[in-house]
Amino acid sequence: MTFRNDPSEGIDRFDADSLTYSEFKKNYLERNMPCIIEEVTKHWVINEKYASLSVKEFEEAMVRDFGNAKVPVLFQGSRKEETLEHVNEYGGEECRSMKLAEFFSIWREKGTSLNRLSQANVNQWIAEGVPYLKDWHFVKEFPDLELYEVPEFFQDDWLNAYCVSKKKSDYKFMYCGAQGSYTPLHHDVLKSFSWSVNIFGSKLWVLFDPAQTSHLVDSKQRNHVSNVFSNDESMAEDFPDLHKTTPKIVIQKRGEAIFVPSGWYHQVINLEDTLSINHNWFNAYCLPSVSDYLSEQLTLTRSALIDIRKNEDTNIFDFQFEQKCEQILKLNVGMNFQQWIELVHFVLSQEKDMCKLELEKVETSISKVLSDGHLCQFLRCESETLDEILAILSSLYNIKFV
Repeated sequence: MTFRNDPSEGIDRFDADSLTYSEFKKNYLERNMPCIIEEVTKHWVINEKYASLSVKEFEEAMVRDFGNAKVPVLFQGSRKEETLEHVNEYGGEECRSMKLAEFFSIWREKGTSLNRLSQANVNQWIAEGVPYLKDWHFVKEFPDLELYEVPEFFQDDWLNAYCVSKKKSDYKFMYCGAQGSYTPLHHDVLKSFSWSVNIFGSKLWVLFDPAQTSHLVDSKQRNHVSNVFSNDESMAEDFPDLHKTTPKIVIQKRGEAIFVPSGWYHQVINLEDTLSINHNWFNAYCLPSVSDYLSEQLTLTRSALIDIRKNEDTNIFDFQFEQKCEQILKLNVGMNFQQWIELVHFVLSQEKDMCKLELEKVETSISKVLSDGHLCQFLRCESETLDEILAILSSLYNIKFV
């Protein structure tokens, strides 16, 4: 497709030493806007260890250090139904678990042909099909190595702090892909924030702000586009409003961090062999977006399971029905409201010093839960956590709910 804007860099850039956290919070967290932060890896151990190596040397070092580790690898373009113009949607790729050494063996085999392709021919890369190591829980598997540190801009991370405290699977990942590996269009899990840092290599990012989401879905309002680079003639018919979008397009280089705000759809392609660190995270600033997303998904889940409800009158509380909906919600999106309430309680129990705006975000999110009578009743049946949150907000921050 052809975008209406010039495909040049469309987001702000800063050197890590010139941007303060208060500036980042005011201009990007509060406004939910993306940015690039340069030179974030200069003191990282992983940068000193791997960034200066050639691709061959990097492969040898990784196989030597972690070759027997089991890693998740996506095989893109490998399914019969995936064509040049219609790639698998996000999460629809074939995924296999294998040893890291095996992954690099496949990388070398595929990379030989891909290195001859032009960077401009993105669709040819997608059609070739490239294995992509994604969502490797490296920190959890090797907790004592401390190969990198979270940049100060992203340290107010409620999601991973909660996961670590509860010994749950975290949202800290390592990605490793050959030139041409990609991620189809998607928004981040739970509509969280994310940050990504390239240890080496470069990525092309295409980002759409939430106001453009309606232009990304098909004419039946069921599915969103997977490959925004497609020039297939049927795209205009299938996605009639896609031409109206004005995405932000940026190349992220080695040593740079990109901040991806909540609810921004994005597609990403590795322009070179690339190693990156990626975290999903959230705090008060996108807490309302996360709770709204969970509420939307809970509504869809209730609708899908309505036939198993014992009482046809939806105004009557059905504990077992709400319990089943919570179970399915967790399976579908990775978190349910029981966990969300636990997370908020965990954060507030730390007697966190929050500014007025952050408290307003928390209050808005809790009010959303309280407005859903059946959800509120179910949560109170399960535990006292919700009432404990209200007590904390009342005693520490003088916030009262009607």
